Amino acid sequence: MTVSEQDLEHLRRCVELAREALEAGDQPFGSVLVDASGVVRREERNRAGAGDETQHPELSLARWSASLTPEERATSTVYTSGEHCPMCATAHAWMGLGRIVYAVSAAQLSAWRAAWGLPGGAVRLLSITDLAPDLVVDGPAPELEDEMRALHERAASSEPRTEVGVPPRARALGLEPHPEGGWFRQTWRAPTEVTLPDGRTRATATLIWFLLPAGASSAWHRVASDEVWLAHEGTVRLQLGGDGETADDGAVHEVGADVEAGQEPEVVVPAGHWQRTLRGDRDALVRCLVSPGFDFADFTLVPGD
Repeated sequence: MTVSEQDLEHLRRCVELAREALEAGDQPFGSVLVDASGVVRREERNRAGAGDETQHPELSLARWSASLTPEERATSTVYTSGEHCPMCATAHAWMGLGRIVYAVSAAQLSAWRAAWGLPGGAVRLLSITDLAPDLVVDGPAPELEDEMRALHERAASSEPRTEVGVPPRARALGLEPHPEGGWFRQTWRAPTEVTLPDGRTRATATLIWFLLPAGASSAWHRVASDEVWLAHEGTVRLQLGGDGETADDGAVHEVGADVEAGQEPEVVVPAGHWQRTLRGDRDALVRCLVSPGFDFADFTLVPGD
């Protein structure tokens, strides 16, 4: 299923709850639980500001759902301003709750925080389906991205910054830190959309700049679409890791324009295959084309590798 107009109505209420949380001194997160007939049964907002960092709205809804029957839980939908953290995702799954719809993904929030010079979270970044693969999950909602980013930026204004050195080329191209490592900016999204067999709606293709500074690397990750790496300046050592549940050290491709030296001007990473970049001794700038178009909801990351 995709995010419908009715879904957006509930997500907008989640954004209102997130704003209420922020104005009360908490982090901007809000959630609602809706039953099978479309009736809102419960609303919650973040209440971790008093010192209990487990007071997330999604966890509160999971706990409250104990008052429902198993059938009522299974046919409900939990709407939330931000993708569930691992604690909340597992609580949701253990309680047998139904579909999840979120406004912004954990990967989006991680990228914003990195761009603002803030540290990462206390736990590993994982998507909901990494933890509970049978859950039906939809999101993010691009219509609400700017509003949610503004709320989180307000919340971030009071947090201490880490020292983040922005490479000159990244500053010139307006790039932001990517959750996987390196720096990126989406420069084109095809205006034509396609509906995939599983119901997801995506642009037919997207294109980004990707900068990998000297000495930097990116973690194992995979995308649910084919990705084409296109050489621009310098060379990137791109390692593939197969399409299993975990990545295996596979072939290393040198993405670069010097064909006579054995470099490859373009390398295709098939949909669902693991990939990472290895450290190099010079800055490298490439373009990455994804088709069907990239969405953070289709992105799986293994941080720290």
